[in-house]
Amino acid sequence: MNNKLKLIPHVEKTDNNEVILSKEIKSSSSDNIYTVTLYKDKISCTCPAGGKKTLCKHMTSVLNENIDMIKTWDLKKD
Repeated sequence: MNNKLKLIPHVEKTDNNEVILSKEIKSSSSDNIYTVTLYKDKISCTCPAGGKKTLCKHMTSVLNENIDMIKTWDLKKD
């Protein structure tokens, strides 16, 4: 049984998975703006690390800001 968020390459929409939250975050090392998208059981970011399915600091920031909401989710698969 897997009760973890999946890291996925950034996509605008996933099959039967509506966007819960989408947030733009400015890069700390450049003028780039990245988009972190949180789905019910997935998270993605448009930054280079996010494109490689690596947990980046942008995803970590969004997760930390929304931890109380995320704690209420049942991520168990049937």
